[in-house]
Amino acid sequence: MKMEKTLLQKEMCTSESGQVIHLEYYLCTQVQKSETHYGVKIVAKVGDEVHESTVEDVSTILDTVQNMIGLLARNKVTPIALRDVLDDIML
Repeated sequence: MKMEKTLLQKEMCTSESGQVIHLEYYLCTQVQKSETHYGVKIVAKVGDEVHESTVEDVSTILDTVQNMIGLLARNKVTPIALRDVLDDIML
């Protein structure tokens, strides 16, 4: 089962130490037993370093996951916080 990713949004912010962080928010799509499952991937680029986090199978409802990605991007959520923030959103 191949997971495809589509870049939905890009954001920029500054770390506490003054470094610029480039954030990319992806919609992940995977078909499992004729049902499409959607997830989220965040990539953060700080200088030459790249950090990423993926949460697969967040929902089977595309609009729900797209709205979550919009919320994550507006709040500039980083890969480190992705799982905790998604847990809070889904409660």
